Order: sequence, then C-alpha cells, then structure tokens
Amino acid sequence: MSLSEKFLYEILDSGEPAKTPEELAEAAKRISEDISYYNKTATHPNGMYEILHQGNPYAGEEGETELIHSIQGAEVKYTPGQGNHFSVKVNWKGNRPETEIENIGICIHGTDEEIKLGHIFSTTPWGIIKKNRTGVGATTLEINAERNSIIVVPTKSLAYTKYMSGWDEITGKNKYCYVGSAIGECTQDTRQAIRRYLQDNDIRYKKFLVVADSFPTLIEEIGESVYKDYFLMIDEIDTYQDDSTFRPALPDAIDYYFRFNPYNRCLVSATIKEFSHPQVNQEPVIELEYPPVPMPTVKLIHGQNVTAIVKEQIEAIPAGEKVLIAYNKVQSILEIIGMLPEDVQQQCAILCGPASRTNAGRYYVETLERHLPKRINFITCTYFVGVDINERYHLISVSDTTYPYTVLSPDKMIQIRGRCRSNEGVLSETIVYNTKYERNPPDIAQIKRGYLEFAGDMASYINGIDEMKKKYPQFNTSSFKNVKKAVSESAQIKLLSGNSLIKIIRVNMDGVCEINYFPIDSICEGFYVIKHLYNQPQTLRGKMQGEGYTVHFEERDIPITREQQDIGNNVEKQYEDNERNTVKQIIAKLQELNEAGELGDRNIRQIEIELQDRGAGKAFLERFKKLRAYMPFEELITALQAIPPKDTTQAFKKLVNDVLFYCLTDNNPFKASLKASFPIGHIATPEEITQGITTAFVPLILESPLRTTSPIRYLGVLFEIRRVRSQKRAYKIVNHNKMGFTWTPLKRIETNEELKELFEIIWR
Repeated sequence: MSLSEKFLYEILDSGEPAKTPEELAEAAKRISEDISYYNKTATHPNGMYEILHQGNPYAGEEGETELIHSIQGAEVKYTPGQGNHFSVKVNWKGNRPETEIENIGICIHGTDEEIKLGHIFSTTPWGIIKKNRTGVGATTLEINAERNSIIVVPTKSLAYTKYMSGWDEITGKNKYCYVGSAIGECTQDTRQAIRRYLQDNDIRYKKFLVVADSFPTLIEEIGESVYKDYFLMIDEIDTYQDDSTFRPALPDAIDYYFRFNPYNRCLVSATIKEFSHPQVNQEPVIELEYPPVPMPTVKLIHGQNVTAIVKEQIEAIPAGEKVLIAYNKVQSILEIIGMLPEDVQQQCAILCGPASRTNAGRYYVETLERHLPKRINFITCTYFVGVDINERYHLISVSDTTYPYTVLSPDKMIQIRGRCRSNEGVLSETIVYNTKYERNPPDIAQIKRGYLEFAGDMASYINGIDEMKKKYPQFNTSSFKNVKKAVSESAQIKLLSGNSLIKIIRVNMDGVCEINYFPIDSICEGFYVIKHLYNQPQTLRGKMQGEGYTVHFEERDIPITREQQDIGNNVEKQYEDNERNTVKQIIAKLQELNEAGELGDRNIRQIEIELQDRGAGKAFLERFKKLRAYMPFEELITALQAIPPKDTTQAFKKLVNDVLFYCLTDNNPFKASLKASFPIGHIATPEEITQGITTAFVPLILESPLRTTSPIRYLGVLFEIRRVRSQKRAYKIVNHNKMGFTWTPLKRIETNEELKELFEIIWR
C-alpha cells in the first residue's frame, strides 16, 4: 500500500451485522495488527511515508468525513459524532505532486488551537516531528503511550522535570525512571536504578527519561533487546546541534537512533533546523500547521553595555511582578545582580548547569519545578528548552556579541519564550543586544560546503588507512598510526570565541570515521547569527518585523561607570577564588585516595563525575592523569599547583616535555642523541645545533623538516642553555636536567615507546 488514499478496510459494506462504534474501533484495530505500516514497495521516491484510511460509519453526517486510521504508524484517535480535530495534507517538493514528498502536514483546525498531540494520536508517529510550537505535548504523548519508551533529552534539568511528573499516589512509586547524573532526589547509582526499575513488575510499560550523555549506559543495561522492545524519542533535537561544540557525546545519540527500527523512532523539536546529516535528511517529516495567530509585541533595546541595560530594565518592572532573564553567562549575571540594590539582590536566583554552581554561589537553584523560585530569575542555556513555567512573568533575553556563546538565534528566542505555559503568555518580552559590525560578512552556505567537503575527505583518508592496515599487516606500524593521528588533529575548526578547536570528524559506534555533522551545523549557524543577524542594529529588527512581530526599537548608550568596573573586578576575583578552592578540594580528595592506596582510574573518574565542572577543576584532573604514571604524587601536585588556573596549557605542555624527557631511559635514542650532540659545557655553533636537533627530532618527534629558526628554540625546550655573546647565535649547554628534578621516576620510557604520542609539540 502506498501513500495514495486506499482504504485499510471497509467494514460497513462487508455484509456483517451492524456494529457499535466501540466494536468498529476494536475490529479496525484487530484487522490492522497484521498490516505493516512500512511499505518498501511504495511507488513514491521516499517510501517512508504512510497514511492509512478507514471507513467512517457517520460519513455524510454534518461534520463527519472519511477517517484516517494512522499516520506514520501512530493510531489516530476518533470520537464518534465529533469528527477529527485536524486535517491532513501531503506537501510535495516544489509543489509537484507525485514526485518527492516534502512532508505530511497536520493542519490543526482554527477552532482547536489548544489541541495537543495527545488529542490526535494514541502513540507518537515515527520520523521527524516539526512541532512549530512549544507545549503541544509530544513528550507527554509518548509517556502515556501503551508501550515501552526511551525519551532522550539534552539536559538533566529537562529529564528531571519530566520525571517528577510521574509519581503515582496509589503505588507510591514513580512510573518513570530518570537516567543521568545526580539531581534533586535522584542521587542513587544510575545502573542500579535502571536494574531495579526493569525488575519492577508493577510497572507494565517502562518509561526512561535519559540525559543524552547517559544514553549509552541505558542501552548497555537493557541490552540488544532494546532495539525491538522500545520506542525511541530524541527530544529537542536542535539542541543536540547547538550544544555539540562543547558536548562531544551528543552526536553519539544519532548512532543509537539509527539502530532502532525505522518505525520505532522519532526526532522532535518545535524549532527543527536544517540538517547536513544525510541519514537524518532521509527521515520522513510530519509538520504541524496551525492557523495564523498575531505575533507578540517585542521591545528591542540595542546598546553596547548590555549588563547595565538589563539592570535598568529589571528596576523598571513593578515590585510585585516576576521577571525571567535568559543570559548564558553566569559571570555577567553576577555583575548585573551586583549592580542592583542590596534588598533586590535578595530576590534573585540563578538557574544554571552544575558546572557553574560554585560560581553562582548563594543564588544557585538546582531545579525549576513549574514555578519561578524568586521574583528575579536568571537562566542559562540549561533551561532554555523543555522546562515548563506555569505562571506569567516579564521576559528579558540577552545577546552579547562579546561572548558569542551568549548570542541567541531567532529559533532559540522562540524556545525561551515557550517556557511560559500560561495561556496568556508572558507579561512582556524584551531583547537586549549589542552588535559587532563586519564590512563583508562571509557566505555561510559556501563555508558549510567547504567544511563538509574537507571533513569528508579527511574521514575517507583515515578510513583508507585503516583498510590498508587490514589488507597489508606490514603497514600496521607506528608511522601509520602517526599519520592517522595527524589527519585527525588537522580536521578541526576554530570557534568564534576562545581558542577551542572543534573536531569535524568523529569515529562512530561501528569504528568508522565520518563527518561530525552536528558541530558543523552549529558552527555555521553561529557564523550566520554573529556575522549577519548581529552585524548591525537594524538587522535583527528587520528580521523580526518580517516575521510579523510588533517591534518597539530603542537605542541605549549607557557608559560604564567606575562602580560597574569595580563590581566586574570583584566578580572576576571571586571566579578566581572559586577556581582555586575547587582545585584545593580535588587535591584533598586525591591525597585521601593516595594515602589509602586507592588512587586508581575508577576513583579518579568518580571525582570527575562529582565535580561536573568544565573549568579549572577539570583541567587540573586532566593534567594530573597525564603525568601521574611518571611523577611521584607530592612532586606532581606541587608542580601542577604552580601552573596558573587560566593557563592555556602552554605552561603545562612545557612541564609535560620536561617530565617525559627526564623519564626517558638513558639509552633511548632521542635522549642519547641529544646528550651526545650537546654535552654539558659544550658551546654549540648554529650549524651544530641545526645538525644535532634535526638528527634527534626528525623523525622521532617531528614529522617534517625543521624551519631555519626552529633548532635553537627546540634546544632550549629541554636543556638549560645560555647564549655566548662573543659568538653569533652560539649557545653553551648548562644543564640536561632543566628543571632540576631529583625524584625517581615511577615509570621509565623505554626505547620502543612511541614518543610522538607522549610529547607535547608546542614549539612548531
């Protein structure tokens, strides 16, 4: 059966005795159970679409039409005598019927604006569901469906909010299982919680609400049966694109998604974006279409000093009314709070991710349970999607181009506005933003094509190397490994802010290297938003007016006062103090484990989980793990403490090189060659330095020939040298142990170990 309008069954004309509506529905269900919703022989180019029809005993009566039995495998609800709440249409690409389907449109009737998906379907359709509005109940529909379900969400606050709605007063149990790191009352071991829930026979249909990072753990605990026994929903899929640049585990969710049966999976969002992932683009699409409604009134305030503008707007709100400020930077939030009067500061709360908990300090609130905890509430991106707030408030959204990760796209603004679940909407909406002018903004489509082509070539190259090693075992050498590593490290692009490099290739679940599509989508959207939408003050205004918003525009030029500077400096100092305290706490835990003889990988990993920090604490642990096999505990802790928390890894890389060189065995070719070429007390000429460094470094450390200016710098990396002023570019070798280490290495680096994998090449 294809998408063309064929009847699934027609009972009325079958000659059977008349049936009640309930008997008709039961018969329809019985007949349909043996019919596949997925028709591989469909005549349409994309056979992944299916609408199945049934007869209507009330057809011809007022308000009654032919009935649809199911859409994309989801049974349509029907109330006899009341008709449907919607109509269905097939949208063809280019408006050319019978060619290629764009999507199935579900048109909500003009009188039924509050209709939820649960009023239309008994279960969730499979494929991509473009809700186009927040709060239409997609997650609720799947939670209530009579089948086992896994609902994957991007943040634990969202998972926890859904989980808390599952308490059954009769049994005293939660009908759902939260899977993620500790939050609220969910503090038990994740694996144990999953096992207990699976073994609970009182809960017939298992409903897992899982944070994306914990999704692999859930799959492992359920086992291979998960792919046939569960329906998978990945909720707020656009957030996986947005956050993939700093949460590399998010793209892994798509690997699992495509292991599920095509009609046991769906991707959902109110703001579906363009995907570059080819498999995602092959998924069938259901798009909800609502009757036009007046767009809200929005106040746009442009000015470079956004924190002062936000402070001004907060103070203008009547004292008895609540306000929600969406600003993805806790440090700036604290500066705003610091500028408010002291009595108003007591009315403030910050809802942010666990990584920012320490910095948020006394203002931190862990969960948002349908009502705002204080009168003045700040939220970061953790709360931009999925959470429900059942009250009205004034909304202020902030985009600061100084920090690109705070800048909001129009889709993100829709998501933020959608947090308000009051039928009357927010009390008012204000967008505060600044701009960064660029004379010739880039062609984003061209940039994206270039990234995808580059990533595709790099992935193919790496996969080719792997195939060569399988086919020709003699090539499975360290040199081949180094080539693969070099290609992997080269396939990176830089974010708009900071020094972070994002990998645009990844290894999927099957061990195959492929394009890392989500970060590319995210970075390119970031380029568009920053370099086009926030390029000039009037651009955002024009776009919103073009979409039907009533826009009141205002320009505010507020100078930075001495008081504001002092508050900012105090917040900066507090950040530094918090980072130092975090590192001290980590050191105390490491010392406790070391003294107990329990300083193993598992316990260190537990510290990382408890820390939930992407700042100085995580950096300290990463550095500790890299060198702990070589350097005694106390000496390593002392050396790491000497590196400033804000160091961009240069100082640490120097320490790595010094430690590793010290731990090389004396007969290691690299160490032996350098010592032989440059004995202590020797005065080396430029020619000798070039010859000795080239012999030692190429190819043991470096892949390519040296630049003419490099040898002296390389020599100074590992040896203590002193310039001889009487001879041009000549240097005296003062000491082979540059750092004066006296400790005994815990581990020696033998002659057969691959040095390129160990040393940090910072001197290129």
